[in-house]
Amino acid sequence: MAALVLEGVVVQDRTATPAVSLVVEAGQVVGLQCGSRSESRAFARAVGGVGPGPVDGSIAPDHDAIAYIPAGGGLLPQLTVHDNVTYRLAADMARGVVDSEVSTVMTELRLVGVQARLPHEISAEQRARAAFARAALRYPAALVVDIAAADDPPLRSVATFAQPLLEMADAIPVLVCTESRVIPDWADGWAVVG
Repeated sequence: MAALVLEGVVVQDRTATPAVSLVVEAGQVVGLQCGSRSESRAFARAVGGVGPGPVDGSIAPDHDAIAYIPAGGGLLPQLTVHDNVTYRLAADMARGVVDSEVSTVMTELRLVGVQARLPHEISAEQRARAAFARAALRYPAALVVDIAAADDPPLRSVATFAQPLLEMADAIPVLVCTESRVIPDWADGWAVVG
C-alpha cells in the first residue's frame, strides 16, 4: 500500500496556516497537532477532500482515494447505524456482495446488535466505530480523522478503532488531526503545525 504524503501543504483557516510536510506510511497512525479547533478541521477537510483544498502544496494519493471521518463521526441522526454505515455505497454493486461486506465490517468493529439503533441510542465509542465502518467500506488508500480535543474518549482509543480497519484494508495510512496538546500513546508519529 502507498503512503499518505503531504508536501508543503498550506490550508486557509482564518489566515493561511504554516506549511506542513509529512509522510504517513502504510499501517501507521500519525497525529497532526494543530493550533486551534478550526485549524484542525480545515486541515482534515482539505486532506480528506471534503472542504476547500490546500492553497499551496500537494497531497498524495488523490483525495478521491482518501476516506474522511469528521469530528464526532458525522453520523446522520435520522438513520440507523446500518443505514449510516451503508450510506452512499455504490448502487451498482451486487446486493449479496454488499451485505456480506457490511456483515464482515460490522462484526470486525463490534457493531453486531446495534445496527437497528439510531446514533443517539448508542455510546460515543459505538458511534466512532460506526464512522470507521462507513470509511472501511470505501476501501480507501488512506484515512483522515478529525478529532476534537473534547472527544477525549475516542481520542484515547482511536488506535483501537483504527486497528481492525488497518487490518481489513491491508494496512493503510491514518492521519489524525486534532488541536489536543496531549500526545497520545497510540501515535506512531506526531507532527505539529507551525
